[in-house]
Amino acid sequence: MKRLNSIVILAAVILLGASCIESDTKAPNVVETSPVSGSIDVDPSTREIIVTFDEPMKDGNWSWAYSDEDKFPEMTGQPYYKPGHTINILPVKLESNKEYEI
Repeated sequence: MKRLNSIVILAAVILLGASCIESDTKAPNVVETSPVSGSIDVDPSTREIIVTFDEPMKDGNWSWAYSDEDKFPEMTGQPYYKPGHTINILPVKLESNKEYEI
């Protein structure tokens, strides 16, 4: 039986301890992920996992989290924010027929 690539993104724990730039009482929300959370049969040539927030985030005050190290993708660089600090990118190398969980 062929195993499909699967990316499961748990938005609540992706960026543990993430905080917004502005001081407010509303927690930031994940509004989009790429690949889409729960995706199956993700192209192994995918080189980035991307998380978009609904407000600018403070750089250096976060971490990518996992519950099983064997299901975390190999990183090919350090995570970073795009200008504007609403999009965080994790450079990765995915393997065929492997399940990932973040």
